[in-house]
Amino acid sequence: MAAKRLIDIVKILVPCLLLYVLFISPSVHLRDKFKPDLNMREFEIYKNDDLSAKAQLLMVENQKAIEEIKQKQDHVSHWYELKFMFVGFIVLGFFAEAIFRSNKCVNESTSDKESLLTISKSPLTLGVLALAFIVSISVDMQIAAQEKMINQNGIWIAEFVEPAMMGKEVIEAEKHYDRSIVGWERFLRIGDKALHTSVLSHLTYYTYVFFLTILLYAFYLSALLIQSAEVDENNNKKSPPLRDFGFWVVHLALLACSFSMHHVPETYEVSILGFHKCSPMLTLYIYPVLCLILIGFTYFFILKHEIPVKKQIAEHG
Repeated sequence: MAAKRLIDIVKILVPCLLLYVLFISPSVHLRDKFKPDLNMREFEIYKNDDLSAKAQLLMVENQKAIEEIKQKQDHVSHWYELKFMFVGFIVLGFFAEAIFRSNKCVNESTSDKESLLTISKSPLTLGVLALAFIVSISVDMQIAAQEKMINQNGIWIAEFVEPAMMGKEVIEAEKHYDRSIVGWERFLRIGDKALHTSVLSHLTYYTYVFFLTILLYAFYLSALLIQSAEVDENNNKKSPPLRDFGFWVVHLALLACSFSMHHVPETYEVSILGFHKCSPMLTLYIYPVLCLILIGFTYFFILKHEIPVKKQIAEHG
């Protein structure tokens, strides 16, 4: 019995870990050929004791980028609030159902454990969890889109505004890790240990960003595993159509998310989990392949879990 529970836990943990990897965005870098070369073309900051026309235009564009970053950050906060509210309603509904069944069980002399198991076996529970996950991952796609725009604005400031205003000497000193003063956006991307370039930073950051979605997915898989392992009285080996439909809707939404969440324009190059920088086109292959592995695992080890169980019962019947 303990071994079976351990196997069931592993069946749930593996897809959740794969889902977490799918959420980890690669670090994004501007390609060298698009970076300004201040050695070849010096940027004129002052002209006649005043900012030059180019510098004034650059400051105006810089202010636009800052305002867009603030706007996108507000959008991210708004999407978070919507997700928390929606998940809160789901949890509230679950507890209301649990309390109702608990009161009913008192009259029917049924234990709380049996009541909770009954709720888990309910098709309504599975449907609500599937819907909650789809809504949550849709919100996550919106959050990822805003985060990508924030990062690209920051890269523009780091690669164009700060080098132009601070001079080529600072950029050269930065390359050799000299103790020089750098702008904030370059500081966030300096070397391979900074906030936007460190692998460990990416691994820890996305833990709390997508924690609720992963938790909902774990609950959904738990309910799916319980219902798939249940043998109906008619010994029917076919999965209920609605359960299969919900499974494919959930995972097709996840597959669509894996296609679109991490892709950036070709002016950039990406580093996935600290590996060598590569074309962002690879994100359209690597993440969907990981998603297909996740879908295959859940399909064979969770959704179709009922078939070997039925066979085992039939053999020992």
